[in-house]
Amino acid sequence: MNTNPTPHRCETCDSCKLPRTVDDNGGAAKCKLMKYKTIDGYVAGGYTPDWCPLNAVVKQATNKYDEIKNLAELDAFFKCERHLFLHRKIMVSISGGSDSDIILDFVLRVLAARRHDYTCELHFVFFDTGIEFEATKRHLLFLEKKYNITIDRRRAITPVPNGCKKYGVPFLSKYASEMINRLQKHNFDFSQGDRPFDELLAAYPQCKGALRWWCSINGDKSAYSITRFYMLREFLIENPPDFPISCECCNGAKKNNAKKIRTREQYRP
Repeated sequence: MNTNPTPHRCETCDSCKLPRTVDDNGGAAKCKLMKYKTIDGYVAGGYTPDWCPLNAVVKQATNKYDEIKNLAELDAFFKCERHLFLHRKIMVSISGGSDSDIILDFVLRVLAARRHDYTCELHFVFFDTGIEFEATKRHLLFLEKKYNITIDRRRAITPVPNGCKKYGVPFLSKYASEMINRLQKHNFDFSQGDRPFDELLAAYPQCKGALRWWCSINGDKSAYSITRFYMLREFLIENPPDFPISCECCNGAKKNNAKKIRTREQYRP
């Protein structure tokens, strides 16, 4: 029996000469029309090779949408089309940051191009976390004027300052904060954290998931390993946190409020 399974590779069509593994994902975008193959030549280099049938797909799409620059944008447009077609009431969260600005622009461009095909209702919402800059609030006014939309402002159920006092402060990322919080709840001794996984699991048997993250059991390159953050483990061993760390402040500021609106208004996020 083979105990070493063959590493999974992304599905490719016969024409694709750029197969990618699931771990090698930088800049790649999955094609929705070519058997879900993954090709990054267009994304990384700004072009598709002559032999790739995606050229015809991109040419057809650019006739529908103006200014498509790469396959990543094409993939985003396809996703927008699917959601706008499947749902009649959609909530679009606006944070005032660059990512949400891009999503807003994508959604409205798809609607403009397919306005005769879609009849969905969009609800634009901004959640005030309690620590917003005045520049962010002015930017919301700019977006409303630019796109001729109305953005609904909602106050946080638990503002970030209150959430930090109650649960703990966020650190690096939501996932890292969650793992460190679990370790703290089990009174983990960070200064002794350089011990092997088996020894730590014997000492903290109810904290296996967080210990797997701490010891990088999923592999050094995994998003679910502490090694995703360079030297973080060594830093925490040398500087054990003496304050609570948590990602719960985000739930009280945004997520819980969004869930209430979705349930009450039956919106699709």
